[in-house]
Amino acid sequence: MQQPQQQVVFAEGLRVFRVSDGAPTWMKCELVIDDPNAFHQWALANLSGDGKLRLTVCQGRQGGLYAKLNSWQPKPRAQQQAQGYSVPQAPTQPPQGYTPPAPQQQPQQQRPQQQQAPHQYGAGGICPPQNRNYQPPQETMAQDDDVPF
Repeated sequence: MQQPQQQVVFAEGLRVFRVSDGAPTWMKCELVIDDPNAFHQWALANLSGDGKLRLTVCQGRQGGLYAKLNSWQPKPRAQQQAQGYSVPQAPTQPPQGYTPPAPQQQPQQQRPQQQQAPHQYGAGGICPPQNRNYQPPQETMAQDDDVPF
């Protein structure tokens, strides 16, 4: 059964353009609002039942882009059921005779005990032990005369 063709409602005051070939791949189109006041009035007149304005960007027969009003509404459940459609309900219990699989037990691996070195600071051991014999490398600082500018 063919659905009746709905009339296309173009967005007034809004033009859609393709992006240039050098544009990033995530950019798909550009929208230009010629007359913000006219577009605002048109948008307010075409709000959906939930107070939103839904527009769809489409490609025309000659390849150009345009924006149209998206006026799709889901059919009420009573109308769907009258046409023979029913909304499936999720099962509340498993099917009769269903036995869930037994949980598989993973073999527990014993971790070897690691000896911890005593820490110098605090009982919580938040600081690693310090090497008291550490000597930083001896580097020479550049003198102002050494800088070549």
